Amino acid sequence: MAEMFYNVRRTGLLTMMVIVVVTSAFAQNLDAVQKLRKQLADANDEQTFQILCSIGFEYRYSFPDSTLIYCNRAFDLGTKIDMNTDLAKPLSFIGLAYANKGDYSNSIENHRKAIDVAIAQNDSLELAHGYNNLGRMFYDQGDLVRAFDNLIRSKEIFEELGDKSGLAYVYRSMANVYALQHDFEKALDMSKSAYRLRVEVGETRMIVSSLMELGLINQSAKNPEKALTYFLKADSASANINDPVTRAELS
Repeated sequence: MAEMFYNVRRTGLLTMMVIVVVTSAFAQNLDAVQKLRKQLADANDEQTFQILCSIGFEYRYSFPDSTLIYCNRAFDLGTKIDMNTDLAKPLSFIGLAYANKGDYSNSIENHRKAIDVAIAQNDSLELAHGYNNLGRMFYDQGDLVRAFDNLIRSKEIFEELGDKSGLAYVYRSMANVYALQHDFEKALDMSKSAYRLRVEVGETRMIVSSLMELGLINQSAKNPEKALTYFLKADSASANINDPVTRAELS
């Protein structure tokens, strides 16, 4: 009876946390967009480009069609004013939006365009993100060979740049690939590496995201007690700083 009560309590807690995450993400998304829109009035062309990209990025999950609108505007503006860097960014976000719409063909096409633009502009940072995003796209389709090929390229560039934040994203992507293969030991190693890097960088939102991911991987690995421990740590960390964004950040 005690074990049954524990399982019901645990399931109820996890369900409640998912509801909090989804609700907070939607509310925070709209709040962030509203703040960004206010900045457009006094922005110059380059600032407008970055703001349009940021708005598009905020919409990528809840309203991916809006991401397409804002990021296409950003790309057109960036092309018009002849930006010599960052022009790959809106293409990457467009690729993410198409993936969230389930349109994998257009997603891959835009991630590849982002990579081509980044190479043309010698933009190593966006190139690394491009390879990571394309790798995640192949992972979503179950093409693990091409997923790893792109993730390794991304990892090498982020290592050359010394970009710990970017490298953490790659480790997270690799953790997802290993988890898909049911190699939970390697998945946990990658996820823990991402967590350590995010602790070093001090990205509170990303730290909470990593804790949530560690919980999810342990849950898939049939380690419910460890999973619950990580979920509770994530919930506690986000509650302590009173920031709903951290409770909404899973990506």
